[in-house]
Amino acid sequence: MTNLELLWTWLQYVYGNDGAAAILGNVRAESAYIPCNLQNSYEKKLGYSDVTYTAAVDSGAYDRNKFAHDCAGYGLAQWTHWSRKQNLYDFIKERKLSIGDLKGQCDFMITEIRGYGLAEQLASPDLSLRDKVAIVLRKYEKPADQSEANVDRRTGYAREILYQMTASAHPGSGHAELVALLRKTADELEKLTT
Repeated sequence: MTNLELLWTWLQYVYGNDGAAAILGNVRAESAYIPCNLQNSYEKKLGYSDVTYTAAVDSGAYDRNKFAHDCAGYGLAQWTHWSRKQNLYDFIKERKLSIGDLKGQCDFMITEIRGYGLAEQLASPDLSLRDKVAIVLRKYEKPADQSEANVDRRTGYAREILYQMTASAHPGSGHAELVALLRKTADELEKLTT
């Protein structure tokens, strides 16, 4: 299974289809579902790649304090703020996992989302997919760009994920053409916004 499929399985169980898609649309924009993703602009500054940074944190060569305070985004949600990275580090280390562990980071996201008081909103049938994407973007991810255009771009990703995952759960359901169209539209939107 791909990282996307695994994350979908775990998040869909907790938040339902739209909630999982909203989270994953944001995760796609942040890290492309790569749990050991070190923010690209920090690789040269810190002298690490995704793999070497993860290995250094895992071995202790790059300790908790450095990890928490280096200002580099890391992981699925590109955790950047020192307290969130410190909490991620502690959560993962308590479970004796690699800092780049996919399931460990997913569990940490679920814990954080609950702690932020967002779980009910993401699981609610009363909110639209776009509303849920905006909640994740503005109340959980909190990137510098919180514009409506960024909400729209991430909603496009979430729609693509939703149709891809629900169509794959129901082969022959007629969604294949729609998934292809959504992929093309999402790519075109991304080109326009970059």
